[in-house]
Amino acid sequence: MKRRAAGPFDSLLAIDSGSPGCAFAVAEGGVLSYVGEDDGRPNRVLYDGARPFFDRVVVEIPTIRGASTPNAEDLIVIATVGVRLAERFAKDPARITEYRPSEWKGNTPKPAHHRRMWDSLTDSERTLLGGAKTLAAIDAACLRGARDRWRKPGSTYYRAREFPTVNGVKISHDILDAAALALYALGRIRRG
Repeated sequence: MKRRAAGPFDSLLAIDSGSPGCAFAVAEGGVLSYVGEDDGRPNRVLYDGARPFFDRVVVEIPTIRGASTPNAEDLIVIATVGVRLAERFAKDPARITEYRPSEWKGNTPKPAHHRRMWDSLTDSERTLLGGAKTLAAIDAACLRGARDRWRKPGSTYYRAREFPTVNGVKISHDILDAAALALYALGRIRRG
């Protein structure tokens, strides 16, 4: 699909595909404004009608990356859920961009990529993502991964209990992925 950086006033929905639901990040005017997880039920940002469509939608499509990859059937379901959500909220289906993980974050381990992303956030975006508690969770995951020489998938170095809840949204490594994907699509961070 055609790749184009979002303009400064575009609305953007970034989706980290998952099953049963996806994590997402919303950006308005080039700045993250909301994050959450979608499980197909009404969501105050995605389903309340305040923004029925987005100017651009970016979605991560999972790929097989070795022994740590779930089975192919699971990947098909994950990709399908993400693409369905993208199609549901795209103002123009031609403005949906699909990214494979290697295209937008390279081979950088997830916690290290999130740490690099953190440095490009505004203060309000850091608050949206949980502030100091989330940064501590990222740093702790980086430390665990480095000690283990990144032998496992990056997500295994995170501990859910270390993440805060912000405005009713439990922050997670998947939400951080959606935020990083949004920043990549906006041209605010580069491929790892």
